[in-house]
Amino acid sequence: MMYLKYLCFAPILIFLNILAILLSPIFSLYSVWKNVSVLPYPFNLFHTHDDDLDGGQHQLNWPKVKGSKLWLQRMLWICRNPGYGFAAEVFGFETGGVKYKYLNKIDGDFDTGKTVKYKVLMYTPDGKKYFSYRRDQHLFGKRYIKIWLGWNYVAYGGRRHQLKTMFNPFKKAEK
Repeated sequence: MMYLKYLCFAPILIFLNILAILLSPIFSLYSVWKNVSVLPYPFNLFHTHDDDLDGGQHQLNWPKVKGSKLWLQRMLWICRNPGYGFAAEVFGFETGGVKYKYLNKIDGDFDTGKTVKYKVLMYTPDGKKYFSYRRDQHLFGKRYIKIWLGWNYVAYGGRRHQLKTMFNPFKKAEK
């Protein structure tokens, strides 16, 4: 059932992510015009659910920008994290009481370019079952493929596990 649920939700989320990217210039223009860093519901579902459109700029003490630079910064933030609100609030589930079972785990750090993978099963208190499959597959040098399917086993914002649909064959390790 959990795999069938994923097969139904994933194409919808991909469509919503593409829509978020296409609408990002309008969303960011609205946010600058209205001087808001979180869009009103339901438009907030198109950006991150655990941060505002400035992506933590105020927490990191980045230089404050205004006008067209703020518009561009917010547009790029939406494009970097499209549809996270949908992924967490609509297709995700609450973290409270979830039990985790790690399967087929190859230890290591993600985003280093080395091959590492986790397959995680998550069980909610009401008996629902969710999966997460995350893998970085080394190609050559610092190049690797990043794959993440299922639900995020680490809840961003500590509140909800979001649906993940990621396949990026163009990653390069920074280190």
